[in-house]
Amino acid sequence: AEAGASNEIFFQDGHDTSRITYISYYLNGTDLKRKQIGYTFDAIEPYVYVYYDSLDAGDAPPNEIILEDFLVGEYINDLKFWGSGGTINLKLSLSKNQNSLTMKSLVYGRNQ
Repeated sequence: AEAGASNEIFFQDGHDTSRITYISYYLNGTDLKRKQIGYTFDAIEPYVYVYYDSLDAGDAPPNEIILEDFLVGEYINDLKFWGSGGTINLKLSLSKNQNSLTMKSLVYGRNQ
């Protein structure tokens, strides 16, 4: 059931509608990190964020700008995201010293 699973999830931030930014949760070693990303065409409008898959007049992609990148969790052995049809499955395994915990959850994407 974990076919195509990834240890990173990337989605558009729906909380700040004044600009187009994205959130990524990803595993870096045993650390869970959260990154906020913006995309811009520096030469055209360096302070205007565009969609990550936008192309300029010459079919060039935008530049990625890391707005934030910080630690949100530690001691993670495994992190998996997968799903389809608006559902996201999550499996998280943690371990510290002799203690371990594995959690699974299912969430529905917003605006489906």
